[in-house]
Amino acid sequence: MTTPSFTELGQSIRNVLNSSYEYGRRVVRITLKAKSENNLEIDSSYKLNCENPPARGDATVKLRLQDYGVLSEKWNSDGTINLEYKIDEGKIFEGLRIVGGYSYNPSTNDSGLKVTTKFKNDFLNCSLCVGNALDKHLSFLAGVVIGLRGLFIGYQFEYESLSSSFTASNIGVTYKFTDLSVYFKCSPGMTDHYDLSAVYKVNENFKAAITGTLTGLDTRANWKGGWGVQYKFDEAATLRMKFNNELQLDTSIQHLLYDGIKVTLAFGIDCRDFENSRHRVGLAIDMEV
Repeated sequence: MTTPSFTELGQSIRNVLNSSYEYGRRVVRITLKAKSENNLEIDSSYKLNCENPPARGDATVKLRLQDYGVLSEKWNSDGTINLEYKIDEGKIFEGLRIVGGYSYNPSTNDSGLKVTTKFKNDFLNCSLCVGNALDKHLSFLAGVVIGLRGLFIGYQFEYESLSSSFTASNIGVTYKFTDLSVYFKCSPGMTDHYDLSAVYKVNENFKAAITGTLTGLDTRANWKGGWGVQYKFDEAATLRMKFNNELQLDTSIQHLLYDGIKVTLAFGIDCRDFENSRHRVGLAIDMEV
């Protein structure tokens, strides 16, 4: 089992509780992916919130250079252009990946550089990202995870040279049993944020998850809790539902219409005031050719 990165800790739980809930009052999202035989890939996304226009979107073009890595260019609807070059794992030596990127927005004249290095094997996953907002400041984001027989312990921090201080300091722990995965994350000394979650695989088609979050340790402490389920009817249809202590009921229905075309319909219902509340609905269409 390969050791996950820090951001991947607890991913199986987030897949049940957060994935495919694309909604607002009236939200539409369309994603298109295409891949040619000559190593050229196109990925675009368009999102429209009818209550908060204008629409937002992006488009990415990737070109695989065989033994030399991946070159990509991304355009955002706000005018930002991103150029990136990635050297995949194994090109230099096994487990190492290097990514370099440059971003520029001609309307605001903002620009920046970013270099990320990642290394992973069966027992270790570490990464370091150095960002430079040109003529402004440097930022450092680093993480490390150590794995041993289903137990993964990780630490992540972020440092900003502009304020000469740490802006993030997180500890994450995941333990995987046969059918149960438990995840704990905290930010001691920063935001006093504590999160404990678990997901249980009932069978191949049914998963159940529960989560609890505590923010603050004084009299103003705030906690949130919730649970969710995911049921896969067949290879084409999946139902997700979740409910929290604020009496928010969310439902997502995902269906594979044809090979490469997936439709997701999501609802958010406020059970505290069913008649007068502002319920939410969203539609997402994902196409891959």
